[in-house]
Amino acid sequence: MSTPTLAVKLYKGEPLANNYFPIVLEVRYPSSSGKLTTSRIRLKVKAKEHEWDDSIWFKRDEKKNQQLEYSLDQANRVYERFFRNSHFDYIQFSKLFRNGLHKNFYDVMDEFIDSRSSVGNQMFYKDIKRAIRKLWGDNLAIRSIDKRKLEQFGNRYESVAYFRGFKAVMSYAREKGYIDIKEYPFKAAYYPDGYDFNHIKKKKQKSKEPEIAYTEEEMKVFNQRPDDRGQRAWDVFMLSYYFFGTNLWDMIHFTDENKRGDGLVYRRKKTGVLVRMPIVPQAWEIIERYRNGKYWFPIVDPDLPEPDKKRKANNLRRSVNRTLRRLARDRGTDQRVKFYTARHTAATIAIKKGAPIQEVSALLGHKSIKTTQIYLAQFDVKELSGTMGLLTL
Repeated sequence: MSTPTLAVKLYKGEPLANNYFPIVLEVRYPSSSGKLTTSRIRLKVKAKEHEWDDSIWFKRDEKKNQQLEYSLDQANRVYERFFRNSHFDYIQFSKLFRNGLHKNFYDVMDEFIDSRSSVGNQMFYKDIKRAIRKLWGDNLAIRSIDKRKLEQFGNRYESVAYFRGFKAVMSYAREKGYIDIKEYPFKAAYYPDGYDFNHIKKKKQKSKEPEIAYTEEEMKVFNQRPDDRGQRAWDVFMLSYYFFGTNLWDMIHFTDENKRGDGLVYRRKKTGVLVRMPIVPQAWEIIERYRNGKYWFPIVDPDLPEPDKKRKANNLRRSVNRTLRRLARDRGTDQRVKFYTARHTAATIAIKKGAPIQEVSALLGHKSIKTTQIYLAQFDVKELSGTMGLLTL
């Protein structure tokens, strides 16, 4: 069995422009005839002769030395994984090092993100990328991701959504041939011992708080506009309520083109369902505070590029949620309130006042009435007793 010698060298045999020389991974191994052969794989680094020392590599650039250490470590990983117990094949080794284990995970992820058509989808995967980089740094080989690393990721980020995104990227890497099917780290039919994040899903299901809906009495308390810095958050929440739970992403795009007579007509961006509703005076009162040109509620600049606009809208929503909790604390209402509470509240109050569920479903922009029926879970036994009384003969 042949064992190669792996080393990082400054190769003077192929000088580059401006007195630079390439840095190479030097591989020395016995050929089939037994003669010692030397082959070289060029790395993505170059140096001038006076910058280099074979014993310490770069004399004054620790960052490049770390990059070279990473490359040498990956070369040793290729050998350990594929050739330690078999004959060393330099051609195969070179291929694996260049295109397999040595391929940076973030390059694969960028390639995957570029293939996504939805801006929101791209932003989601960029969030995952930032989380992974924060945990493991810039140098992460695609083939170094194994079950142990996924366990580390799970300990840091207990997020089912993040794991689903991570899994999608690794599936893409497998389809592209960047990893072998046997190296896929998640649980699958061909790898039953792979990492399974169902325990996180079950844990989240147990700990997740249900969405709340304010009662009519709580809304009467909450309905007073604050005099302090909470005004904008209150306006955002109440406009959503008066638009029957319209989400922020839709509201910031409303213009005069969405007005039909005294009503609002728009296509919900999440579901694509066409929604029609009358515009109540309280909604117009809030709109008039913010209206600027053609946009009714431009609290996020609608003309920004989509990724920037989406990021600012998400940041605004988080800020609104924090302020709403403070207002709820001050007023003695349920402090679990958030922007989405306006949607649940509008639907629940309407249903409790006798609105047909079909009309509520249409105003919410649901594709299916089954989704709307979730709001019926807000009713308790006493509230349903009146309906059951209608069955009395």
